[in-house]
Amino acid sequence: MKKLLTTALFTVLLLPSLASAELLKNLRMGGQLDVQSNSARNIQDFTTRDRTPSGGRAPFYNDRLGNTLTRTMVDLHWDLLDDVHAELTFRKNNRVWGSSTTAASGYASTASMRSDQYVDASEPVGSGGILGQLFLNRANITIDKLFGFADMTLGRQYYGAPGDLVLFWGPKDSYGFPTTAIDAVSAKFETDHIRVTGMAGTTKASEYQYVGSTSPYSTFLSSASASKHIRGLDIMLKIPHVKVNTYVWNQLIQASAGLGNTFNAPGANDNLYVYGMKVRAEAHGQIFGFWMNLDTAFNTGTCSAAGNCLLTTTSGPDQYNFGTHYSGYGGMVDTGVNLDIPNVGGFTPWGHFAWGSGRRESYGINDGFYTIASDYRPGIINRRFGALLFDNFGVGNTADAAGGPRGGVGTTGLNNRVVWGAGMNMTIAAIERLTTSFQFWDYRFQRNTMRDPNFTTTNPATEKTSRSVGNKHIGSEAGMTLTWAHSENVNLTVGGATFQPGGYIRNWIDNRNTVNSQTNNNGRGVNPAYAMFADWMVRF
Repeated sequence: MKKLLTTALFTVLLLPSLASAELLKNLRMGGQLDVQSNSARNIQDFTTRDRTPSGGRAPFYNDRLGNTLTRTMVDLHWDLLDDVHAELTFRKNNRVWGSSTTAASGYASTASMRSDQYVDASEPVGSGGILGQLFLNRANITIDKLFGFADMTLGRQYYGAPGDLVLFWGPKDSYGFPTTAIDAVSAKFETDHIRVTGMAGTTKASEYQYVGSTSPYSTFLSSASASKHIRGLDIMLKIPHVKVNTYVWNQLIQASAGLGNTFNAPGANDNLYVYGMKVRAEAHGQIFGFWMNLDTAFNTGTCSAAGNCLLTTTSGPDQYNFGTHYSGYGGMVDTGVNLDIPNVGGFTPWGHFAWGSGRRESYGINDGFYTIASDYRPGIINRRFGALLFDNFGVGNTADAAGGPRGGVGTTGLNNRVVWGAGMNMTIAAIERLTTSFQFWDYRFQRNTMRDPNFTTTNPATEKTSRSVGNKHIGSEAGMTLTWAHSENVNLTVGGATFQPGGYIRNWIDNRNTVNSQTNNNGRGVNPAYAMFADWMVRF
């Protein structure tokens, strides 16, 4: 397989005169270049300090960020046969401008600053040159009208729609430009009134593959342990001005238990079902328009230690955190009005509300709301930096003497969340290429799950009390973006926002300041997070 990819890439890049050969019939090349410049402060700890405390843990107190990241994706499409089409997508986004890198995460860098990069894998700093950091995100074929009615795609592919509540694999615009894919078989049947799509696939920790020989994932999916098997069906009915989707998806996390084990045995499979409905409604007039999106989703299935339930811990606060059945639910609604005033411009006020159930201290039931690969990332700072928000201070865990990262408060998906937002998008007729957006967002837990940092007992009654009190407010953010549409395929977005920490974060920091082992935290304050950014997007 690797030799075939290398030969195809060599042929396309170095021997374009052969592209018209039968092997690469009707070759088409496209892609996208994304550039992301970031400047931010207090994202990870909501604290501003100008000095390093005793212990030398400066990153926890001097949380500043400033860099420029790039992602280049090149798509190759050609016809293998008249009714069979091939697709490859290559991606490279491991470099921070002006520095070498040590990881494929998209933003980790070393102290050495260079303007060059080796082509082969012999680069002495980091994990290889360009070939060692070139990823293959899509490699699939599509068969037209299989069995006379369905288009079927086989291989590594993107799936779903950006922003989807339940699942999406593909390029994302969050910090570091993460890009995911799934090895799957998918099929689509569509008419003027109905669309039916289905997919069955498998994904694992690495949802991409290196092209160069330095790949640590050369045995991708060689083990069944912890593999995630995804399958589902989505049916859309198309009615004038309304589209209605019903869907059901299943995620099976394959674990290490042998055959014959009971469903709640240690190492048993985790079997999550997510089903629900989507409604997309809109109406347009000459001046006035209206739109509304409604999503509902529900969980069922068996929950085990392989996934989101802890059953057999012998000590610590999770000893009694039982759960064997999924029963969560969530939903969200978007609505807005489009006003197009001649010679003045367009104005779109909008509102958003979302709610997802949180986990209770209960035996036999996991009633938190779980999804499969959610891309629901509301807001500006949360959308970009959600995985980093307050991740340096052990949120939701017992006291951590090392102060190391143990999880944050970013909102991706709706598990244990209440989110609302409102804003206005404006386009002035005299500058019709410029769109201005004002946004405000608020984030809360549906249930407070904070444990007292001094909590050491494994008594379930004490744990229940410690997890049911406290402030649920994570925080709120306000910001503005300006988008200049240079053309259909080129645009620039600049913006800025501030995230104000809520009572949950303030209480957590106050509690941590009282823990004797956390002497470096004494006097630690609570400050807002700030971010400014400039993003380029060029399609070709």
